[in-house]
Amino acid sequence: MRDTGEVALPESKKSKSSESERSEYLSSIVSAATLAPPGVEVNTMIRCRRRPERKACHGFIRLKLQEEPAQLSWWCPVCADSGLIRNWKGIPWNLSHTRGASFTNGAQFGELLLTESEFRLLSEIEILEPQARKIVHDATVIENGGGMSLLGTMEAIDELMGYIAFEANQEQRKKRQQALNQLFDKINHCISAKW
Repeated sequence: MRDTGEVALPESKKSKSSESERSEYLSSIVSAATLAPPGVEVNTMIRCRRRPERKACHGFIRLKLQEEPAQLSWWCPVCADSGLIRNWKGIPWNLSHTRGASFTNGAQFGELLLTESEFRLLSEIEILEPQARKIVHDATVIENGGGMSLLGTMEAIDELMGYIAFEANQEQRKKRQQALNQLFDKINHCISAKW
């Protein structure tokens, strides 16, 4: 994404990150925001990219989506980095069409509890369909180091497991492959016990 007047880049645009990294960062913000209901402030698991005083910020991005006019604001509560993205409805990272579809068809929901390291591993999977991506983007932090809570339909969780299995089968590094297999087994055991 370029600064064409439609995407307002933050003050930290002078950092050394490349244009593609900035584009990936902003696209993940748009994806997370458009999965959330409009008008609600949302905590995300998108780590702030700013480096105040050459040290990585440890904050996670918060955001708020607005339908009319179509804009979303995002900010880091730790370092105060922020931005405004306008006209998000026509861009490819808009996932608002997936929002709420599961609630109208009587789908069964379940919760997955993962450690932070398991969630990081899951977050590294780049290719996910919208419903599986929604589970990851909507994850919430459990207070006092309790890990991450992920909520989704049985169908979406099953889809997510398929992507974990695919990633594990393609992985060349044995240690990461083993970690992905363990994550798959944990989720499989969890849903087998609940459903």
